[in-house]
Amino acid sequence: MPNYATWKNLYKDEFYHMTLEGCRTDGPSADGKPLVLPDAPGDVDWEKEYDRLWSVREKGLRPGYPYVEPVEYEDILKECSPLPELRPLDEDEYLERLSGAVRGRIAGVVLGKPVEQSLTHEKIKSFLEYIGEYPPRFYISEASQPGGVAVSECSRGKFGPAPFDDDIDYTLFDMWLVEMCGFGFRPFDVGITALGVMSYHSVWCSSRFAYRKMVNFDWNEGNIDEYMKTIPWKGNPYRECIDGAIKTDFWGYVCPGDPVKAAYYAYRDCSYSLAKNGVYGGMFVAGCVAAAMSKNPSVDSILDAGLAVIPKKSRLHEDIAWVRERYAATGGDFEKVINEIEKRFEGMPVYDTENNESIVALAILHGGLDYTETIAHAVACGCDTDCDSGTAGSIVGAAVGDRGVPEYWTEPFNDTMRSYLCPIGSMKISDFVKRIASLREKRLSENG
Repeated sequence: MPNYATWKNLYKDEFYHMTLEGCRTDGPSADGKPLVLPDAPGDVDWEKEYDRLWSVREKGLRPGYPYVEPVEYEDILKECSPLPELRPLDEDEYLERLSGAVRGRIAGVVLGKPVEQSLTHEKIKSFLEYIGEYPPRFYISEASQPGGVAVSECSRGKFGPAPFDDDIDYTLFDMWLVEMCGFGFRPFDVGITALGVMSYHSVWCSSRFAYRKMVNFDWNEGNIDEYMKTIPWKGNPYRECIDGAIKTDFWGYVCPGDPVKAAYYAYRDCSYSLAKNGVYGGMFVAGCVAAAMSKNPSVDSILDAGLAVIPKKSRLHEDIAWVRERYAATGGDFEKVINEIEKRFEGMPVYDTENNESIVALAILHGGLDYTETIAHAVACGCDTDCDSGTAGSIVGAAVGDRGVPEYWTEPFNDTMRSYLCPIGSMKISDFVKRIASLREKRLSENG
C-alpha cells in the first residue's frame, strides 16, 4: 500500500491530479472501458482501478489542453521568458542579505507553525481577530477559540531555539547535500542522502513517497538509473505538491543575482521526487530568492525573475501572473484577492503548489518588501501557513537583509535552531549562514 490508508484514497488523489495535468480522465482507459469515478459506490477493486487510471497517460493529453509543461530541463528552458536585468551584490552586501534571508525564513516558518491547520482565510481571520492579532505582527499568543481553532506549539513565549520543522530542515538538507556531494549532485544523490540523514516521518508529501520508493528498490536486480526516473510518477500523486517550493531557497542563497543558475540546481533537487508544477514551484522560489539578492531589488523584479525561469505556458506561471493582475486591478485589495484565490483553487488540496505559491505572491505584493507585513499577510491567507510564511519571509529577507528583519522576530531564538537531521540536531543560526556563504565560495571557485 503506497503510503495511503486505502487504495481508494490514492485513486481519488491521482484522478484529481491527472485531470489537472491534462490527462484524459473523462474518457476510457487503455482497455477501452470507462474509468471508475472516485466517488463510485459499491465494492470496487481500487488497486486494479488505479492501474487502469494510470494507463490513461498512454493516450496523451486531452485535445485543447492549453498548457505546455515540459519535464526535461532543456525543454523547460525553451519555454522560459527573458530575465529582468539584475546587478550583483558586493561581498559585504551579500553576507548581510544572506543573514536576512536565513533568519527571515526561520522566523516566517515559526510564525505560521501554530496555525498550520489547513484553515481557510475566513477561519484564520476570525481566530486572529478573536485574540486581537489580525494580521499577526508578532508570534501568535497561546489561545483557543470556540469552534476548534487552538494555538499552543510555537506560540508566543513557548519556544527558545527555533523548533524542529521540515521547512527549515529542507534548507539544512541542501546545505548538507552539497557539503557531501558537491554541486554536481544528481537526483540519486538527493535520495540516497535523504535516507542517511532524515527519518521517514520527518518528511511529507512527495518526499515521503520518494523515501519509500528508495527503501523498496531492489539493489540486486534493479537498474537504479531507470528506477530514479519512475519515482515522481506512478504511485506518487503528490508530484506537483509544495515540497519543491519549500526546499529550494538554498539554491538562491548560493546563486545571488543568478536566477537561472539557482533554478537549475532547484530543478535537479526537485526532479528526484516531483514533476511539472511541483518542480516549477521550486525553480520559481529559487529564482525569486536569487533575484532578491541583487542590488536594489523590487517586488516586480523579484517576481519577474521567478516567472522567467519557469515555462510561460505552465499553470503556475498563469497563476502568479493572474494574482499580480488581480492585485493591480483591485487597487491592492488584499481581502478581495485572497477570496478570489480561494475561489480559483476551491477543492485543491492544501499541500499543492499552485494555491500556495499564489498566496506567496500575494503576500509579497501586499507586503511591498516590508518584512513584517509580508509574513503577517502570508499567515493571514490561511492554507499552508508555515510553508508560505517561510518562503515569503526568505524572499523578502533576502531583499532587505538583516537590517530589514526586525530583531524582535529573531531574538527569541538565541541564535539557535533545532533540526531532525541526524548529523545536525541543533546549530547556531550564525554558523548556518557562514556555512552557506562558504558553499557559495566553493561554487564560484569550481565555476559550478
